[in-house]
Amino acid sequence: MKKLTLKIAALIPLTIPAHALAATSTVLENPPTNINSIDAIIEVINKIAAVFFTVFIVIAVIFFLLAAFQYLTSSGDTEKTGKAKNTLIYAVVAVVVALLAGGLVSVIRGFIGA
Repeated sequence: MKKLTLKIAALIPLTIPAHALAATSTVLENPPTNINSIDAIIEVINKIAAVFFTVFIVIAVIFFLLAAFQYLTSSGDTEKTGKAKNTLIYAVVAVVVALLAGGLVSVIRGFIGA
């Protein structure tokens, strides 16, 4: 029972980013009810993209924490250290892709004048 309690206590901090973002999220508060123009479609796409971006960042934070945990518990084992390093690299790539995707939307808006 003590091991289960320790595992649950170790996992609780991983949910903090989701709770923080959920408390301040206004993305889905006012969905458009009547989609009859291109502006309404763009608004829906922007809201969906914002939700995906938020989820993507939360998952990346969880992978950062997972990589840190793997590295700390590797005990100098080169295979475990390499696995932790790969997890960290994938998390960094995920954040970069998320930021580039968000920036790409702004660039496209600038080109089409929206």
